[in-house]
Amino acid sequence: MSVEFLVRAILIASLALLTSACGGGGGGSGATVVQSDTDSGTGEPYVFTRTQFEYLPFTGGTSIQYDDDTESSVTLDTNDFAGKGVYAIENDGTTLYFSTTETKIAFHGADGSIEKNGITITKLRFRDSTGNLSSIPMLYSNTPEGTNAIFTELTTKKAEATTNNFLIGTVDVQSLEVTSIFENTEPEPKLDYGLLPTRKLTFTIQGIVQLPAILDQPPFSVTFTDTLYLTSGIGIVKHESTDYGINNEIVSLTGLPTTIWFNNAADTPIIDSESDPTFSIAGIGAISSTTYRVANIDALNEIPWLSIQEDTASNTFNVGMTPHEDLPATLTSVEVIFENKETEERLSGNVTIQPLN
Repeated sequence: MSVEFLVRAILIASLALLTSACGGGGGGSGATVVQSDTDSGTGEPYVFTRTQFEYLPFTGGTSIQYDDDTESSVTLDTNDFAGKGVYAIENDGTTLYFSTTETKIAFHGADGSIEKNGITITKLRFRDSTGNLSSIPMLYSNTPEGTNAIFTELTTKKAEATTNNFLIGTVDVQSLEVTSIFENTEPEPKLDYGLLPTRKLTFTIQGIVQLPAILDQPPFSVTFTDTLYLTSGIGIVKHESTDYGINNEIVSLTGLPTTIWFNNAADTPIIDSESDPTFSIAGIGAISSTTYRVANIDALNEIPWLSIQEDTASNTFNVGMTPHEDLPATLTSVEVIFENKETEERLSGNVTIQPLN
């Protein structure tokens, strides 16, 4: 077996399973929710601060199902990355680690028994110049769409890939380079009875492999390229890797808000006949306004054709749309973030309007 093939397999096998991850102007018109509650900790009026990336939000205890019969479950990591806001995404014996902020998606590593030609890879991590656990960037929000992002902060980082082979042990991958292109794309994945607008993230990792001295082999370069399709308020809805035969698509959600679809019929928004204007959590039921607040309501109230209304009789949140000159004529999703008033845990979902053909 080629040593180069082995180390290349480490990166491929660890990242190819990204399919299991995730686990997303003007004055408002119509009725809107007025956020009158206070912060449970301070008693001050509630102020929303975004804490996760719009296109890759995470919530512990939720899952996404894909059309290849795989399911990913999401938990807040309490082991290697305890207290660092890193989420563990477990799928079929392999766990991937990600974190997001308002402006960044970062990859922290992977666990799992991945066998290639009799060699089992058990762990992938990244470390900084002082040897501390670190991460590599996947995307920044300020990178212009369709341009090739280059991450300069990688000069002091390396990857560590651990195997259960005593000769190979831990393999270092140094001189890391990561590039990504984030752009609108077609075709769009379909969930339930509506399409989902997506942005395609083409992500490449390059590095120089430093082999153990006992092998007496020179360093060599490895490259991995992958493509993820992300939807606002949901996350990874489709994953493609033609080189390695990966092609799957979202089919359902568990523990997350269900998407609500409207149709744009000649500039008039109409709720889809198969959809429900009341926000609910997949597998649980309607989202209660006594338990949750709409965290990003101020931003939603600035969308003139969209309204989020609270039904005080049923303690639910309902979506409405009205005709407006700014009503989207193309497939468009808007992220809606719910926050538990007591625990402050957040759930991201979306409202999507699609043209009626």
